[in-house]
Amino acid sequence: MALLMLSVCVIAFGIAYLGVASQLVSALERQRLDELKRSLARSVPRLADTFAGRASPASASRLRELAEALEVRAYAFRVRATGGGDVHLAPLAGGEPWPAVRKTARSAAAGGSVARVSGRGRARTAVVARPLPARGRDKVVVVFARSLGDVQRTAKLLRERGAIALLLALAFVLVGAIAVSQAVIGRVRAVERAARAIARGQHPGPVPVERDDELGALARAFNEMQERLTQAERARRDFIVTASHELRTPLSSLGGFVELLRDEELDTATRRRFLATMADQVERLQRLAVDLLDLSRIDSGDLELAPESSDLSELVTSVAREFEAVASERGHRLELRVNPSVQAFCDPDRAAQIVRVLIDNALRHTPKGTRVRVSCGRRRSDGRPYVRVIDNGPGIPEELRARIFEPFVRGNESPGAGLGLAIARQLAERMGGSLSVRSSGGETCLELTLPADRAPRSSADTDEPSLTASPQRPMGT
Repeated sequence: MALLMLSVCVIAFGIAYLGVASQLVSALERQRLDELKRSLARSVPRLADTFAGRASPASASRLRELAEALEVRAYAFRVRATGGGDVHLAPLAGGEPWPAVRKTARSAAAGGSVARVSGRGRARTAVVARPLPARGRDKVVVVFARSLGDVQRTAKLLRERGAIALLLALAFVLVGAIAVSQAVIGRVRAVERAARAIARGQHPGPVPVERDDELGALARAFNEMQERLTQAERARRDFIVTASHELRTPLSSLGGFVELLRDEELDTATRRRFLATMADQVERLQRLAVDLLDLSRIDSGDLELAPESSDLSELVTSVAREFEAVASERGHRLELRVNPSVQAFCDPDRAAQIVRVLIDNALRHTPKGTRVRVSCGRRRSDGRPYVRVIDNGPGIPEELRARIFEPFVRGNESPGAGLGLAIARQLAERMGGSLSVRSSGGETCLELTLPADRAPRSSADTDEPSLTASPQRPMGT
């Protein structure tokens, strides 16, 4: 960063010097040349009178006085034509001219007024020449010359001051660049140290956000990432601990029953009871294994869905009939209210899995003798198909309601591993739908919403299914 800023500073000064200093020197030289041309033009009438006759010491003296007054060097030449179209210059006044003066006078004798700058460095000189009006038989050319040393001194001063300004600017830029780069490097290194600590499995804490700039935004984004990684790590550990506990409980129970079954003195009834209990534990392990596999496949994105146009009414009716015996055994009334031909665009197998979870959850968590209602229809607000499972159980506490769809979250005395609703919600979202819960006044409603099918809606679809679209009796008593 320091080298970059120094390079920018040097380039900026170079552009300024080349673009401004050189143009300023050229402008000053043109100004001096124009002033010299005007001085000569004003002096022409006087010089014409001076050199009207033959040259004399008096005319040379008057030319010298004029040159001193104008602060120039003045020369006069008599021009005579020679053979071959050439001209001969004979000095009349001003002393011995140098080649640039003679060359300018020759050009003026041949073509009129001439103005030029000649020489290099400190020897640069502005030279103007002009022929005088002819008043005799000889043609006279007058040359004014002025040194441009003041312009060169100005250019030298400009270069010296520019060099000093450049050195001072480079010093300030270097100090500022080092300070800024150190501040930037310090903030970047703080993020780097935190990233390396996270890579080692540590939790370094949030990176300080010192300013509201790009690096501050980077630090905030890094802190958010670190917080999410911490939450993910905590969730992973909780998942492992909970899953291990859920697996250990039935395995320990099975181990205990195996030890008891080794006792040959057990009677047949007791042995059958132990075997039935073991069968329940094995079924629990099977359900847990399937749920864990589904949850893992959903989280990793390996779960493949096959959405298609599905008759949600028929699907809900079929799944509800699977629970007739369970509802009857537990003393529940399972009521089904379904509108005909409710089409949804979903994976029918996964949608059926979600409906099974909702009905099973309602039957498990409600007291005997209560009613469980299953309805299917379309919402009036947006026309999306839905499935609602409503029970009259004890309800869900408010503090648990926000976390009911998280893995392994369940009531204090609820059976199961607490994975069903978590899997159901993720499946619903993967299919473009949603799963929500409402619980108040001793009534809990779990609602599954799915994308509407592309087929046109039936005029019979309503927000709440009517009893005429339902079976004439409850499915379970």
